[in-house]
Amino acid sequence: MEHTFAKSDVCDEAIERLMSEYGTAILRVCYTYVKDMSLAEDAMQDTFIKAYKSYGRFRSEHDNSEKAWLMRIAINTCKDYLRTSWFRHVDRNLTPEEMIGFGEESKDRTLILTIMALPAKLKDVIVLYYYQGLTIQEIGDALGLSKSAVHHRLKEAQKQLKEELEVSIDG
Repeated sequence: MEHTFAKSDVCDEAIERLMSEYGTAILRVCYTYVKDMSLAEDAMQDTFIKAYKSYGRFRSEHDNSEKAWLMRIAINTCKDYLRTSWFRHVDRNLTPEEMIGFGEESKDRTLILTIMALPAKLKDVIVLYYYQGLTIQEIGDALGLSKSAVHHRLKEAQKQLKEELEVSIDG
């Protein structure tokens, strides 16, 4: 008897592949938002559960990259976490050593702290562009922005980083 794959078998395989391929990147993005490893892991799991539930719809409706789609789910999941009343009462200050993914790729503590101090809308584009390697279009897809809005935010973030870093070097 010949085995035919059910829709859920294909979805299971796809989600396993996505977890393997993008799990670390999703975890890093979640961590930059919630600033707690166990919460970041929870957010990552929630991201993949949501992706599993909507994978069929994504495949049939979107021409976007899977990574951008997952990043959008992860960012929205983290924003939901941050909205909870419990979360607002917890101190979430990070040291650069605690920032997974950033310390490995950049030894410059000042740069990391300056990036993390940016307003969220600017920090998001910097993290997704430079640390996750997304294109302008993929960032737009992930954040629900036009390409021109992403480009503008990226330029503004770069300008602010340059100004802050020049002050810290001169000061």
